[in-house]
Amino acid sequence: MVSYRSRVSIAIIVLYVPVFFTAIFLATRHGLGLNSGWICLIIFAIIRMLYSSFQLATIHQPTDVGLYIGAAVMSGVGLGPLVLAAVGMLIRVRNSIHKNYETVIVVKHLHLIQAVTIVGVILALAGGIKAGEDFKHSGHFNTLPLTKIAISLFVVAYSAVLTVAALTAFNVPHIEHGERRLLLAIGLSLPFLFVRLIYSCCVSFANDSRFSLISGSVSIMLAMGVIQEFIVVMIFLTMGLTLRVILKEEATSEDKAMKSKVGHQGSALKRFPLFRMIEQQRRRNHQAWYGEEETDDVEMHERLT
Repeated sequence: MVSYRSRVSIAIIVLYVPVFFTAIFLATRHGLGLNSGWICLIIFAIIRMLYSSFQLATIHQPTDVGLYIGAAVMSGVGLGPLVLAAVGMLIRVRNSIHKNYETVIVVKHLHLIQAVTIVGVILALAGGIKAGEDFKHSGHFNTLPLTKIAISLFVVAYSAVLTVAALTAFNVPHIEHGERRLLLAIGLSLPFLFVRLIYSCCVSFANDSRFSLISGSVSIMLAMGVIQEFIVVMIFLTMGLTLRVILKEEATSEDKAMKSKVGHQGSALKRFPLFRMIEQQRRRNHQAWYGEEETDDVEMHERLT
């Protein structure tokens, strides 16, 4: 007879196979980069299918410890890709605002959140593998400090996403109409991500057998983990299917506008004596090294126009 845990694993595979192909479609439609967020949903779907595959394989190989460890590791790293997907969407919202309005949100801040989350995923993987090695010898799957640090980083990343989303909400009038649904999707997903984060904290910090990744309560895992994750994924996919595609020509024109803006700022800086002194010295060095005078990009643009 198929166990409760195995039935849940079968349901996860059935649900995430179409999620996987839908995420691939959206990634090819909107972009494969980390900043787009869709690649993170592809990775998440793979992680969830791997978890279920490991767990179902224990039916025929119940003594294979490696399968239990693999399932536990895949279960522990699932939160990271969802946070990264939300950050990718925030970057697109921020870029939409920045076309006609200066915001306090800098892309570097969002990239920092991405870096923190990626480090958290790496530590969660390392902690899960090390805990698995200990499990082979002791028979107990204990949460190690590496995993606790990883979950702490996820808490920091989630808090940062929540803060950035709240600040962005004040600039809704400056977001393009077609892009506002991104912020709505992030706002709708945050409560479910919060429940999933609480579950991860309970797994890592609560000394309660019900939250064990190997032998814990399936009902708790289903309610606080699986269902919450799937709701977030469906929110992101639904929004992605209705999101407009940014054409290559449009993206190029945006880049040119940004470069022009930077060029005008550079022209303004040249009015300062200190900047002129530095620029003159740099030009002398360039002429001494290369035997020719350097042509400024702004001056060349002025000549051509």
